[in-house]
Amino acid sequence: MTWQPVTWLYVPGDRPERFGKAVASGADVVIIDLEDAVAPVRKDEARANAAAYLRARRESRAPDAIGPGGGWHSR
Repeated sequence: MTWQPVTWLYVPGDRPERFGKAVASGADVVIIDLEDAVAPVRKDEARANAAAYLRARRESRAPDAIGPGGGWHSR
């Protein structure tokens, strides 16, 4: 049987202090939202926050999945 996520938690990309809390929440999937939850003037900041967080997770060898264009890629 294939794993199917049940809980999806969206976190605004301009609120980096919430990223770790979201991951620790127990949600099956955490999505750093760079669109709807972020004001247009803060989108560059949100992208930078998400990139920094994912870079730090990669360096710590924490598992993640990233879905650019809707596809899932797991390392």
